[in-house]
Amino acid sequence: MSTLNKIGAPIRPMRSAWALVLVLTFALLASLLSPPSGAAAALAKLPNPVHAVEPSTDLIATPPDSDLGKSIAITEFSPALVTPGDQIRLKATITNHGAEPIVNPKVSFNVMRYRFTTRTALARWQDQDLGSNAGTVIASNSLGDELASGASITTEFTVDSAQLQLLGGTAGWGPRGTAVILSGENAEGTMSRVDVRYTYLLWDSAPEGTDPMLTLSTVVPLSGPAVNPMEPKAVSERVIAATAEQSRLANVVAALKSIPSLNLAVDPNLIEGVQQAIAPPQVDPAAPAENEEDAGTAEPTIEQRVTKKWLDATAKLITDHESYLLPNYDADLGALTQAGITTPTPTARDLGDIPASLWRTNLVWPEPDSLTQEFLSTHNATGSIIIAEPGAATPQQNLTYTPGALTLNPAQTHSTVVVGDEILTALLTDPGTDSPVLARQRFVSELAVIAKERPSVLRNIVVTLPRDWNPNPKVATAQLASLDKLPWLSNLSLSDLNVLENESSQTFEFALDSTGTQGLTGELVTEATIAAKDLNLFAAVVPEPELLTESVDQAARAILSTAWRKDPAGRDLVVSQMSKYTRDTMGALSVDTGSDINLISTGSEIPLTARNALDQDATVLIQLQPNNPRLQVKETIAVTIPAGGSQQVRVPVTAVGSGNVEVAVRILTADAELAAESGSFTVRVRADWENLGTSVVVGLLVIILGAGIVRTIRRGKSKRRTEPKDASASLKVVQEPASVQNQDRPKGEQD
Repeated sequence: MSTLNKIGAPIRPMRSAWALVLVLTFALLASLLSPPSGAAAALAKLPNPVHAVEPSTDLIATPPDSDLGKSIAITEFSPALVTPGDQIRLKATITNHGAEPIVNPKVSFNVMRYRFTTRTALARWQDQDLGSNAGTVIASNSLGDELASGASITTEFTVDSAQLQLLGGTAGWGPRGTAVILSGENAEGTMSRVDVRYTYLLWDSAPEGTDPMLTLSTVVPLSGPAVNPMEPKAVSERVIAATAEQSRLANVVAALKSIPSLNLAVDPNLIEGVQQAIAPPQVDPAAPAENEEDAGTAEPTIEQRVTKKWLDATAKLITDHESYLLPNYDADLGALTQAGITTPTPTARDLGDIPASLWRTNLVWPEPDSLTQEFLSTHNATGSIIIAEPGAATPQQNLTYTPGALTLNPAQTHSTVVVGDEILTALLTDPGTDSPVLARQRFVSELAVIAKERPSVLRNIVVTLPRDWNPNPKVATAQLASLDKLPWLSNLSLSDLNVLENESSQTFEFALDSTGTQGLTGELVTEATIAAKDLNLFAAVVPEPELLTESVDQAARAILSTAWRKDPAGRDLVVSQMSKYTRDTMGALSVDTGSDINLISTGSEIPLTARNALDQDATVLIQLQPNNPRLQVKETIAVTIPAGGSQQVRVPVTAVGSGNVEVAVRILTADAELAAESGSFTVRVRADWENLGTSVVVGLLVIILGAGIVRTIRRGKSKRRTEPKDASASLKVVQEPASVQNQDRPKGEQD
């Protein structure tokens, strides 16, 4: 049956609905205009106007997870550690990143009054979505009638800590979740969340004088880029680029420069490389100089000045903190161990203004994938500290708390292993925000939860930053600078940690095999080692051998660098350059004969020409090595070959028999060590030719003499020969005086 109005017309359902809407609207307006009561009245008395009820979680537009909190930039949240009686100050910049204006925008400051008891719950708070429970509204600010698209506005909250109504005392202290919520009117005219920023408040109600529950050791490596010493100019350019403004190393030093408690692990060749790179370039001494002080040098470049500032700041860091030397070029100890190669150990030495006495050398820091059982067995020196980055050690027990970092080397008991905390390290490596405030609050809250897990037992926690750590300096400084202000935590040096006896309650397992050496093989290291060794033997022939060997010696160490893991092909190129340079340098000394030699005498000298293409004089021994005893070399010949010149040499030899002999030429050092091979030549030995020739000549002479005798005999008596009967007459003539003889001569023929 239809309902009728006064004139008998039916009442339409639509009109009834509108009537109901009008009634509800008037009721809502009446409630909003009425005085507040109960909890709403108490909240209205706060310094900033707040809503009695948290805005509805109906969403205007749910932003993607990656954009959550983008509209809210918290620029101040102090103090970092809130104690009873403190005034909490929170400042935020609100920006409308949407395409439409936000109508009736409001910002609220919320607190979750229950403290976090586990590290998992703590992390989950920050990972909530837009509609999650954000706690109780403590204060709220109106931002006007409208916030236009792209517009920004700053808002502040000042709240007394008592208004938080948090549990006090030893049981109550710890981190709480907080949120800053941006709300606005939706299309239906109700308040909905636009964005939310989750963060943490650290409540410290513990009694004064509470003993520390944690020790924290923070270890930061300072390791340089992969460099190729075979190209010195390129090394300087790369080092300067690596320490330029806003570079990774510049960010690390900037983040640490005001942090009082740190442990540094430093690559010595990074410091030496920087010192060489900032040295003013040499100029032509003949060029005119403005004054005597400027003669011979050029002004440093802008880039060199920037690198010099980095070096000064780094030197101060090293001087002010406990510092450990890494092996040269931060050698990849794990890869070398896997290849069966003896690993280098650091040696303390002066590095510019940093004296050797400041360095500690008992730190062993492999890459996480190289910390194997074999590695632990190899690196077991007494007192050494082995760094286990997160992921390098596998815990074997399911504990309800965070164990200490210090554990004994399972291979033996002389050295210790310190295991880095994965979450704390990750919070420094990738804080997930560019806000120093948010990163700090998250970091100190994590430490507070760890401390509360087992407050009666002092545990040692270690943070190990990776070699490629590239921090936002402001963020990292905010995180690390807060450590000295935490009453439940004591910063500890590695050396002090190493002598403690409170071993971790966790049992760790280490891998049997390395998961990869990234291209550093035993064959590659052997090739580089041979190239350097051969060149050093060769270089003994010149007065300044280091001028020949320095680049190769440095390269032999540089290829071991952990930094080459990211560029194994580049490391292969360095080794190839080393081998080629060694071959070319050793080939700069040569000995030649011009052509093969014919030797027809038993004793002779072989003429040689020794050549030197080096820029230094070379003093060598020339040694000939025949492959057959037909040729015997009596001695080696010492000779000094001028730089860029040649020298004639004659080597005494003895020939025995006949035949071709291959003769190798060896260039020796003054100590008779082989410096280089210089090819070979052929000697045609015909030593019996001389005997044969002599025999032939003698034979010919005998034949000629014999022929003469025979010829004389065959000719018989000569007609001119005197007969016997005339002999007495001849004798008489001989015996007569000359006067008698003359009487028988014509007058004109007398004597």
